[in-house]
Amino acid sequence: MVLIIHARHSPSRAGQIFVGAPLALIAVSAALELPLNLLGHHFLIENFINSVAAPFMAASLSPISPVATFLVIPSAIGLFLLNFMPEKHPRDQHEQNIVSIIGFFCAATGFLLAVSYLYGSPFFYNTQITPIAFTSALAGMFVGTGLIVAAGLDAFPLVYFSGSSTRARLLRVFFPLTIAFVLLQNLFSVVLVSILHVRQAIEFAVCLLLFCLLTSLVINKVTKEIGLSIDQEAKKRKEAEEILVKSQADLTAAYEEIITSEEERILLAAIVEYSDDAIIGKTLDGIITSWNAASEKIYGYTSAETVGKHISIIVPPDRLDELAGIMPKISHGDHVTHFETDRLKKNGSRIRVSLTISPIRSHDGRITGVSTIARDITELKETELSLKKSEEQYRLLFENMNEGFAYCRMFYTDRGEPIDFVFLNVNNAFERIIGTGIVIGKPVTEVFPGIRNAFPQLFEIYGRVTRTGKPESFEINFMPVKKWLFISVYSPSPEHFVAIFTDITDRKHAEKNLRDANEYLQNLINYANAPIIVWDPEFRITRFNHAFELLTGRTEKDVIGLNLGILFPETSRDASFEFIRKALSGERWEIVEIPILNVSGEIRIVLWNSANIVDPSGKIISIIAQGQDITDRKLTEAEREQIIKDLEQKNAELERFTYTASHDLKSPLITIRGFSDILAEDIKKNDMVMVVRDLDRINAAAQKMEILLKDLLNLSRIGRIVNPPENVPFGEIANEAVELLNASLQQHNVTVTIDPDMPTVCVDNVRVREALTNLVENAIKFMDDQSHPEIHIGVKYDEKQPVFFVRDNGIGIDPRYQIRIFNLFEKLDPRKEGSGAGLAIVKRIIEVHGGKIWVESAGDGSGSTFWFTLPVVPATGEDTV
Repeated sequence: MVLIIHARHSPSRAGQIFVGAPLALIAVSAALELPLNLLGHHFLIENFINSVAAPFMAASLSPISPVATFLVIPSAIGLFLLNFMPEKHPRDQHEQNIVSIIGFFCAATGFLLAVSYLYGSPFFYNTQITPIAFTSALAGMFVGTGLIVAAGLDAFPLVYFSGSSTRARLLRVFFPLTIAFVLLQNLFSVVLVSILHVRQAIEFAVCLLLFCLLTSLVINKVTKEIGLSIDQEAKKRKEAEEILVKSQADLTAAYEEIITSEEERILLAAIVEYSDDAIIGKTLDGIITSWNAASEKIYGYTSAETVGKHISIIVPPDRLDELAGIMPKISHGDHVTHFETDRLKKNGSRIRVSLTISPIRSHDGRITGVSTIARDITELKETELSLKKSEEQYRLLFENMNEGFAYCRMFYTDRGEPIDFVFLNVNNAFERIIGTGIVIGKPVTEVFPGIRNAFPQLFEIYGRVTRTGKPESFEINFMPVKKWLFISVYSPSPEHFVAIFTDITDRKHAEKNLRDANEYLQNLINYANAPIIVWDPEFRITRFNHAFELLTGRTEKDVIGLNLGILFPETSRDASFEFIRKALSGERWEIVEIPILNVSGEIRIVLWNSANIVDPSGKIISIIAQGQDITDRKLTEAEREQIIKDLEQKNAELERFTYTASHDLKSPLITIRGFSDILAEDIKKNDMVMVVRDLDRINAAAQKMEILLKDLLNLSRIGRIVNPPENVPFGEIANEAVELLNASLQQHNVTVTIDPDMPTVCVDNVRVREALTNLVENAIKFMDDQSHPEIHIGVKYDEKQPVFFVRDNGIGIDPRYQIRIFNLFEKLDPRKEGSGAGLAIVKRIIEVHGGKIWVESAGDGSGSTFWFTLPVVPATGEDTV
């Protein structure tokens, strides 16, 4: 049975034959065995089985019962038919019935024989015919039952017991009850009668079978008559209920369809209106019937401008043939999707669009129009074109780059150690530099046999990069191709790496040549008294002699390999590099002045001459320069220039002084001389009143000359007789000056204010106090009728240094005379007291201290402000200003 089930589940016809053949053989053997069994003999097969089993049995096997042989025949036939019966519908109803009837026969026969054993009187017992074994009777009953079940519910007799009909229900109830009743009745008979005879057993079995058949016939007849009418009524009622339910469902569906159609119409209208794609409806003739907002946005036409017009208004003339080719397809119900073409906007410009064109159908399925959904893909196409160009550019760059490029995959051992890598892609430069031909798809150990042992560092570096993802760079003398390579490697993804390499063989040769030249020059350079330096075309220092160490304060080991820029002051670095670039271009320095920065911060001025070191091809590989420190000479020249400048200035001052002195001293001398002659005349006249007056005039002129000479002497001493400079707070100097003039200030009712916390200056205290006293005194003198005279002494900080000032609110100074007032004996108002040398003395004192002085005033009673600078003592960490 298991084989039959397997065969029926197997789609192979061979499987069914494999199972069916033994079944057929069994049926034929049983048919041949049956006559011999009736005569008490065995068939050949049974003799063979007995001979094989005899050694293992205590006694010989008895012959098979003819009844058992008889049961084998229909059982084998039924199983054979069942084997070839389809597992699923459609089935042949006759085949089902035959299999089921055979099964019913086997089951009934087996049941009859088994019952006879239960009653202790098996058939043919104590006869010449061998009785059937109890197990064989059970086997026949079970095989028959299996055939009935396997035949299905559509075959006899299960067809009467299955389903929901009244007949089936009654049979399923009465048939088991009938069997149970008879069995119980006979069971009681067995209990009451201890010994039954063969006849009683036969009667019992036959009666039981007949009773069951009779009961089935009765029930079948009754139910056929009564159940038929009940079934018909039930069927009609069920059909009526189904019709009613279907009608209600149809009504509900119709109502829901109406509601849904309206909702879908509203939803569809909203989708069309607010879609980002242009959605256009048109007739089969191409007349536009609908035009959404996106269509207006894409094409520039409003709905009013397009509805009712032909679709060709947006189709370029060279695309009308496409339109003619598409419409017949739509008319036949076909769809066109993702059709890319050009369309015209209202302004005449062309755009690229992707079209989806579909037929519009009516409720009865007729095609009544065309729906076109258009998406503007102009920017997308431009982006694709740009991307394509970019990809082409990158491809060209990849193929034409000077650096070799190799994309590889690394392979590892079970312990995670890199063992080999495969070339996945390389560029033209790779093949040009390496010269190995086609390597894509090949492992490196095949391209370069023995490379793993010769260059283990390659595998170590590449493996480390693929594991960590950190890029690395290195140089290697790759002997298989006899070239030096500079390799940069990074990992774009796990187990993969990219190696970009440059052929640096020429550079390595140049470096070797440079080393040779350096060795040749080393003795010359080391023992030279002049500073000598050598650098390469990348401006890296390669030689640096002892004299240069003394010049810069740096040792050779500290600067080798560094850029030349560390040797130059920031202010002149660009100009220095300009000279160096000219030397690199082949120009030789004869005499070039380049400042050099010492580590102490001191700047040394050096005169340089240079020479180029070239390789055999004439290429410059190094530049050597020799210098001469002329810093001291430049300082001497600067001092000489300053002395000359000072002499020129003093000569000019002396010239002005001589002119002014001769002019201003002549005036009192003329007065004295004139009044001396008048005095002589008045003495002759004995006019004592006039004599006294003449003497007063002469005395006044002499006093004026004395003042002039005193101021001249004071001016000449400034810068010649100098007190040692000292650090004095400027506020202290200001207070001392004001204190000296306290009487004059009180007499003229002048208010003086002094700023607090003014900086400390490094000056000749006496001279600066004198200058400040002159400025305050000058301010007092020119207050005139000011009702509230004020003087303010303070300081103002600009970006470079503090600037001191003395401000008053007096009569002011006309801008035309603001330079003249600092000249010697210059008096704008001859009526005022003094010689006019005061501001000249102030100017001289300020300039001797390295400062400068100027005045600001609008004149005409607006007051004046005298500004001046002095050397200020710096705060901690600052330079002197």
